[in-house]
Amino acid sequence: MVQVVDIASGTPTKSYKLHADRLNGLEFSRDSKTLASFGNEGTCALWNVEDGKLKHRLESKGGPILAVAFSSDGKQIATSGQDPSIQVWNVVSGVQASIFRSYSADIQAVAFTNLNAAIISGDHSGKLLEWPIGETKAQSIKVSPALIQIELDGQQNRLLAADLKGWLKA
Repeated sequence: MVQVVDIASGTPTKSYKLHADRLNGLEFSRDSKTLASFGNEGTCALWNVEDGKLKHRLESKGGPILAVAFSSDGKQIATSGQDPSIQVWNVVSGVQASIFRSYSADIQAVAFTNLNAAIISGDHSGKLLEWPIGETKAQSIKVSPALIQIELDGQQNRLLAADLKGWLKA
């Protein structure tokens, strides 16, 4: 279970019974109105933060979901994991909008570019790819061993990649 706590008072304000299996992570939309939870059973749950109600349960095509990312406008969410693909979903309808396939390793990290023109993804082997929205082929960015997380700065000038050896590369 996850509890939302008011920072000023320290009082729990909401509780979510999220997943039957292990919870792999949480992600707020940029406007903080939607909370995504994702886990080992291969689902991503989208929650309305205001009332605590489940909006949608997104089903992976196979295996645990390891990472999610909201688009900057909050209208889409990308999910990735052991299924060698990135699935992009409409947050309002819960319908899959597109899918990108090209991986042999688990996809550990995903991020939308600031203007939602592309998705950046990274796998456990360290391969970083840029997926332009509306296209089917990815462009390789660089390789960083044992990648675990990627982030884009707000200006979109730098890509940060963190690996299992403790390196943070910009």
